[in-house]
Amino acid sequence: MLRIICLAMALAVPTAAAAMPPAGTYTYQVRHADHGDIGSYTNTIRTSGDGTTVDTRFDFSVGF
Repeated sequence: MLRIICLAMALAVPTAAAAMPPAGTYTYQVRHADHGDIGSYTNTIRTSGDGTTVDTRFDFSVGF
């Protein structure tokens, strides 16, 4: 009986939706500890109906 009550309580608690940044393009600079600035990566976020698409592009270059 206790398990049923616990299950009922767990189902009654609403779950929080994952936080998503607004649609758009976000570009980040990448800095390496030894090589300094080595490039960037860009996330492009698009929402459509119930779905979200995130495209990620990496542009890195490290010389030796």
